[in-house]
Amino acid sequence: MRLLTDIIEEGRERFGDRLALAIRPRFRTISFTYKQLHQYACGIAKLLDDLGIKKGDRVLLWAPSSPFWMGTFFGCLLKGIIVVPIHVENTPEFIRRVTEQTKAKLLFKSSHLVLPKYPCPVQDIDLLGHLVQSSPRDCPRVDILPKDIVQILYTSGTTGSPKGVVLTHQNIVSNLRSTRNIIPITTRDRILSVLPLSHIFEQMVEFHVLTSGAPIFYAPALSSSIIRKILQARKITKFAAVPELLKRIMARIKTRAKEEGKERLFSFLLRKALKIPSQRVRKLLFIKIHREFGGKLELIVSGGDQLEEPVARFWQALGIDVVQGYGLTETSPVISILEPGDKNIISIGKPVSGVRVKIAPDGEILVKGENVTPGYWQSPEKTKELFDRDGWFRTGDIGSIDKKGFLYIRGRKKLMILTGAGQNVY
Repeated sequence: MRLLTDIIEEGRERFGDRLALAIRPRFRTISFTYKQLHQYACGIAKLLDDLGIKKGDRVLLWAPSSPFWMGTFFGCLLKGIIVVPIHVENTPEFIRRVTEQTKAKLLFKSSHLVLPKYPCPVQDIDLLGHLVQSSPRDCPRVDILPKDIVQILYTSGTTGSPKGVVLTHQNIVSNLRSTRNIIPITTRDRILSVLPLSHIFEQMVEFHVLTSGAPIFYAPALSSSIIRKILQARKITKFAAVPELLKRIMARIKTRAKEEGKERLFSFLLRKALKIPSQRVRKLLFIKIHREFGGKLELIVSGGDQLEEPVARFWQALGIDVVQGYGLTETSPVISILEPGDKNIISIGKPVSGVRVKIAPDGEILVKGENVTPGYWQSPEKTKELFDRDGWFRTGDIGSIDKKGFLYIRGRKKLMILTGAGQNVY
């Protein structure tokens, strides 16, 4: 794989009529097969061609995760157009500033999202379902290089000027290669998506799935009842989450045990389960909970923040592996992964292949690799601050590496306080 567009090209050839993406927002299911995902992307590319939007132009993508989001994203890539994903909860003022900074030519959005005044021309992607009938023969294409920009991801900017992280095909594809074999996904897997595609973490997870031929089922909302229904109905095997979501579900399970008068028994079983090496036996101990999850859930990928040890131990005790990753938007995003079954749960794992990590004299974690961003959009001064004099990317995190190569985080550099006794407190 050289380019991200290879994902849908190869998916159409290898997986054809297999289900790729699905969501049930209300009373009917919207779904794309791998072939239809490619066709919809071609339809988007043709629409952009008709609108006179050319390679290198920027378009905003403001919508919740769905088959339409993914198809629109790839349609832009087929034309070499730079996508600017916007989180659904961003304010009109933020969207206006990003539009001005990127000089965006078009706003792709969901029809239920409304602004008082649109900063540029608009297309509602969920009203473009007919594009799924597009013919690949009429698919507009341009020459794309690995160093061409895929997207600009805005990571902050609620106050002051927002910063747009530039990511290229090479950045993201290199990270896909680095993490390809760590979490095996097959056509037998069924993946739940609960995180926004406006973040690179969820994007990376779904790119992996789409290279494997498995289906992705989007949660239309983040309520526990909706997630439980999808887990049960779709027999989900794997999903990605942030630690806070895992913590909330854990608290809910414990509360239910207390309400049923089984708190002491449940705590006893959790302690015993951690001493049982067999994941299958641990699942049998908590068979009632697994039935609530659909009976097939076997692995959760945690990212976006550090996973607390008690939370990780809880899920492992239930018989569900938790894989913890560490990275930043600027690193596309994965730097290190604590692999399935690894017992060193207080670590954030070992650096993935192709990514070099070292610790600076002041304790900052520094990174080099093809996954590292070339910089911030039209911000040469901020870009310069990202790298040290030898070209190492500054993560802003303070950490250490042990003799076995495991990486640990102690805190954020900008949150360090030097006490009167000379101690660094984070």
